[in-house]
Amino acid sequence: YCSRIARLVLFYLALNNLFELSAFGANAKGSVTERLFDSPLTKSKTPTEFWTKRWNRMVHKLLKGGIFEPAALCFQNKKVAMFLTFVVSGLYHEYCWIPMFYYPKYIQELSQNHPKNAS
Repeated sequence: YCSRIARLVLFYLALNNLFELSAFGANAKGSVTERLFDSPLTKSKTPTEFWTKRWNRMVHKLLKGGIFEPAALCFQNKKVAMFLTFVVSGLYHEYCWIPMFYYPKYIQELSQNHPKNAS
């Protein structure tokens, strides 16, 4: 259990620092940026607050403005719009995870089965 929490905290710190460094570069060039995370691990009082107000606010705004609101207008049903937003978010997360976890394994298997490497 402790290792899971440690991995979660390290993952958050890595994401936060990566985006803070990117924002620093953009701010140095004169752009105005928003904070991507708003202390989700320490200030959130509920899971809803964690996901909607503090964790990855950029993606939340993108999904809300780009998927949820147009779908709610189109289907005239917030539950359908919420389900569609959930599906799009899940597909996007899978799209992001596949190169990190499956693609390197696939390349390794291909290289091991290549005729040049066969004994």
